[in-house]
Amino acid sequence: MSLFRAFWRVIKRNWLSVLIYLGISFGIAMIFIASGVTGEGAMSISSKSLKNVTVGIVTEQDSDLGANLKSYIKKSFNTGGVSEISASGNDIKEALYSGATSYIVVINGDEISDYQAPNNTSAYIAQNYINNYINTYRAMAQLYPDSSAGEWAKLTERNLNDTVRIEDLSVAKTDTSSLNNFFNIFVYGVLGALISGIGVAMIALNERKFYLRTVVSPVSIRRRNAALFSAQASFGAFIWLVSVAASIYFAGDARFSPVHIMFIVNSIPFVLSVTAIGFFIGQTVRNETVFNGVTTVLMLCISFLSGAFIPQEFLADSVLKISALTPAYWFIVNNNKIGAMEDYDWGALAGPIIVMLVFTAALILAGTVVTFLKTRTKIPLLKPREAA
Repeated sequence: MSLFRAFWRVIKRNWLSVLIYLGISFGIAMIFIASGVTGEGAMSISSKSLKNVTVGIVTEQDSDLGANLKSYIKKSFNTGGVSEISASGNDIKEALYSGATSYIVVINGDEISDYQAPNNTSAYIAQNYINNYINTYRAMAQLYPDSSAGEWAKLTERNLNDTVRIEDLSVAKTDTSSLNNFFNIFVYGVLGALISGIGVAMIALNERKFYLRTVVSPVSIRRRNAALFSAQASFGAFIWLVSVAASIYFAGDARFSPVHIMFIVNSIPFVLSVTAIGFFIGQTVRNETVFNGVTTVLMLCISFLSGAFIPQEFLADSVLKISALTPAYWFIVNNNKIGAMEDYDWGALAGPIIVMLVFTAALILAGTVVTFLKTRTKIPLLKPREAA
């Protein structure tokens, strides 16, 4: 029996464990999307008011522009939707991640900067709304240099009231937060389903009788490894197809849009890299208990450190430096780029994709070397029975 067919026979006998990981992954994605961890209720904002949008304000140094901007925000948003936040970086991250606010304006004299929850349409609308005010205010200051700050503020509000309509902003961008969430949680499902499936198959294929029969066969090490990785890659393709089918459900209005296609294409090198991880572990770990332990630790650590469950914006720099050593980190970096794109720039995705492919090649090479070293070890033969 070929290695390819033997691999799939083992997978078919253990299909339930694979489906469990995928089911958990899809369930978590549904919970994240329903609860709006990173982008809830994007289209629930009223087109006639911004009362549902929460805005935080950080004042490092006040100014005429800052004072007038705060006044305008408080008139445009309901009082409960505006909160003063300390300038501490931790307080800002906590306010965004906890959902206390989706958009924060930082006033430092005449310099205005901002922070926003990732992939949140409410934050996007607030950003456009406030940027319009700032740009108009500065234009009025240049047009009427002899007027006071109070007069510039009145002219700005009058101009915005005459020309700006929130309805235009509410449809300015297709909501992709559900897709972004799904493909980030995709990390956990693919890691669990692929590595556990490959592990079960490799443990069965590494049983002594089957292993020795394979080693003494005339097939070269290179061809054996090629057959093994081909079988594992076909299993990865199956997991990928199931996940892509599920993404159609989560895509909403973005279904089959250029953004959806970019998410799908970005997932291909990630699935290849996870397959390579499974290939490497399968070649180095032969004990079932050890394999299960390594798989569980690896799956959870990579998922948490890479930003699958907690957005990368809220992870410490030291954590991100460690997670950059995994392909999942680069996969999520690209996911976040796609979710924030205004124009569909495929070139922006090239760097992380190349990194994932390098991971894949390095792990396949390492697994091949391990196999070569192990098969070079002499197999002890039974001594012939001595004649009586």
